[in-house]
Amino acid sequence: MEQGNITDRLRSGAEISFLVSLFLFISISAVQRGALTTLFHLMVALSLLFPLMKNRNLPWPLIKRLSYGFLFYVLSAALSLINTSNWHTGDWYFGRYYRFLFVIPVIIFVARTRAAVEKWVIGGAVVSSLTMAYYSLHQMIFSGVTRVGLAGYLNQNRYGEIGFVSALIILVAILRVPMRTMLKFTLVLPFVLGVCGGLSSGSRGALLAFVATGLFLAWKCTDTVSFKKRLRAVGASVLILAVLISSLVYFSPYWRKQIPRLANEPLQYLSGHYDFEASSVHVRMHLAQGGLLIWKKHPFIGTGLGDIENDMKELVKAKKLPGNLTWSRLHNSYIDVLARSGIIGLFGFLTGALYIPFRTFLTCYKETEKSSERAWASVLGMALVFFFAVDGVASSCFSNKGVYVYLGLLGPLLGLSLRERQVVKILSPNSG
Repeated sequence: MEQGNITDRLRSGAEISFLVSLFLFISISAVQRGALTTLFHLMVALSLLFPLMKNRNLPWPLIKRLSYGFLFYVLSAALSLINTSNWHTGDWYFGRYYRFLFVIPVIIFVARTRAAVEKWVIGGAVVSSLTMAYYSLHQMIFSGVTRVGLAGYLNQNRYGEIGFVSALIILVAILRVPMRTMLKFTLVLPFVLGVCGGLSSGSRGALLAFVATGLFLAWKCTDTVSFKKRLRAVGASVLILAVLISSLVYFSPYWRKQIPRLANEPLQYLSGHYDFEASSVHVRMHLAQGGLLIWKKHPFIGTGLGDIENDMKELVKAKKLPGNLTWSRLHNSYIDVLARSGIIGLFGFLTGALYIPFRTFLTCYKETEKSSERAWASVLGMALVFFFAVDGVASSCFSNKGVYVYLGLLGPLLGLSLRERQVVKILSPNSG
């Protein structure tokens, strides 16, 4: 009996510690240096206590499929180490790959526990939105910055990703979680503040991903109604986004310049008429061109994880690219993976990091009640994968600290989605 009491206490302590770590991971990572990586690894360490959890009937075929997908992604990167000459940088980048394996114990831990993980996720997103709004306002007024972010450990792009992801968590809670109408109205303010926090970062890739994910949610969250109503929901979402973008152009001097550039400068690049030094968009277009040139030399396993910067310098010296393009990242996750680890690495990335998790969320969503915590986690999980898949077009979020934002939420959401099939009311239903 005493042995059982000790095990129960350890189990309860592991659950509480994990929930607190998850809450802090979501709520303070955007405003506290080092919290993003430290809290992610703390959650992983706590999840390794899963043997203490009671045995439950988990969908092991789906968990194995996820594990094989993550493993294939890691091995596709490990294969490119054959061509790596800069081992110091290559080892650093490889860490962004093998940490996908750390998600597996988190999935099993959350799937076995019966703790209300969803409440901690929503609460963390609300606190994150409030703290980011205060931090952004303070930076803009007292420091006079144009783009809010933390230098060193967290740049503006990470700041924007956390802000928009926090807003998405709250939005899915409003759309999918059974709760009182008054509580839904209360969550509108944190949602707006989360969007404002993301916008204050000036991250164009994160804004593009947020807009695309908003349209995806408008379509997915209305799958229980008729086709005409779904089209109306999408149309209303487009109208709301148009008002948002128009407001940005009118009220924000920064976005007044940036939004037209997103449409004009790619066309200028294709026509050959552009000012290279004055445009980060044109620089990124050249970086993408350089990444494709690097990939052509090593089409199957890539040039190596740590060699992109040296290869870029060689292309500049050979005058195949204009300007001083010595950036170590290509600001496009797909071309970045393609150049570093070749076709094999890109296939592993598309399947292991994106498709299999998205497919798992979709499978869980189809087989569960739409008012359960599993359905909420599945919809939010699909939105998370969709957001980072779009964000990867304009940033190297999977080869820098942005991957921790993705992995830190992917594990708990997959664990919630893979719980035993049962309907659980996660917040007070609307009695009226």
